[in-house]
Amino acid sequence: MISLRKTYKLGIISIFVIGIILRLILFIKNPSFIYDESSLALNVIHHSYKDLFNGLDSLQVAPPLFLILSKFLYNALSPANDYFRDLTFRIIPFISGVCTLPLFYLFFKKISANKRHIALALFIFTFNPISISYCVQFKQYSLELFTALVLLFVYYRIIFENKLKITDIITIAIAPWFSLSSFFITAAGLIILLVKKEIKKSGIISLPLLISCILFYTLYLKSVYGINYAGMDNFWASQYGFLDFTHPTRLLIRLGEFYTFKKAFAIPLGLYTVFCALAFLFTNRFSKLFKTFLFLPIALTLLASLLHLYPIAARLILFWLPMVTIFIAESDFKFNPQLTSIFCIITLLLSCLYINNPIGTSHREAVIYIKNSINSTDKIITDSDYNTFKYYAEGKSINNEVTSLPFICADKKQENSCREALDKFTEGKYYFIAPFKMSDKIVNTGCDITTKDFAASTVICFIKK
Repeated sequence: MISLRKTYKLGIISIFVIGIILRLILFIKNPSFIYDESSLALNVIHHSYKDLFNGLDSLQVAPPLFLILSKFLYNALSPANDYFRDLTFRIIPFISGVCTLPLFYLFFKKISANKRHIALALFIFTFNPISISYCVQFKQYSLELFTALVLLFVYYRIIFENKLKITDIITIAIAPWFSLSSFFITAAGLIILLVKKEIKKSGIISLPLLISCILFYTLYLKSVYGINYAGMDNFWASQYGFLDFTHPTRLLIRLGEFYTFKKAFAIPLGLYTVFCALAFLFTNRFSKLFKTFLFLPIALTLLASLLHLYPIAARLILFWLPMVTIFIAESDFKFNPQLTSIFCIITLLLSCLYINNPIGTSHREAVIYIKNSINSTDKIITDSDYNTFKYYAEGKSINNEVTSLPFICADKKQENSCREALDKFTEGKYYFIAPFKMSDKIVNTGCDITTKDFAASTVICFIKK
């Protein structure tokens, strides 16, 4: 008969193995880039190492060393085709995402000796759909989650174990270069040290951090804000990205989007997360200082969001995931085991559904189809995601005239505007490419329409007379 100890070890190993396999499946599946991924990749390809510090095109913002390392890998590996180019750009997010799993396990073991809680927390963290998603998207959020865990680990050792190593000081100082969200955890850690009257420790940490922050602002952040702040502020305000007291459900939706982007499901999942956070706040198992340690970075993020300095879109608050997971795993209330079990089943199912249908396009295939089919006099129309077409058209000698519509034609609210725009085009043969399944009914020409569907993209060829 297998002992409880062996069952526990087998369970932990199984979670690790399945979690890594799910991420590896997605990494190998390697769906085509979409929207921000394409825009960020174009910046990395066409900007010099120096220019990557000077602010990016297309309202893209990412930590400078993430950009530098991505460009280094791209140049070093010189991928031979589009598939391997996409895979190359996804190496850092993938490695970061996989490394978060053992790091979270080690961090949680520091705060809890309860094996059921450890297994539960690891399960929730490992099978979180959004962390799996950004593990294989060319964006910095997986690296930011990894950096957040490193900082939580470091600050826990400094604050609660009274240990301070030179490596901790260096780690805190360089963290902003890898993660913009690291400022919230670092600020929270320093505030707690000052509250504890650990003046010497806070001073030792603050001096190199201050030097790093001055360099970070001078060499990077100043340019980023000068180029992108106004546009990003307008974009996130229009996308309901900032916290607003007049919209009390916004935070619930953003927390629920850790698990699903369907609002009807996001709100109850977000509500459950908030309920667990409140239950954790009132539990007697942890000190007030430790609770402050977990809640303060979240509070600082919310304050920054109210001031329009930081959006609370799910991907931008992914670094909350360790704290949120602890709240759920360690909350203490009646029916907690039953509700948490249901929650785990739901998140696992959502993760498996995402693996089967990841966010992405099939523009790799669609652009090749256009290249092989188009004549020199034909014209190309793209949805608002022009940069994805541009990214996959790199090096393919497609010199045709390209027009980008300011609409997402898959959005039913914009469908009429899309049709009206297409009706205004002059006579000629057009290839209309969009990163979604699109009906040829959108093209209201009345004649000679050919639709070519790919896995997650559509090309409609039509002749306007």
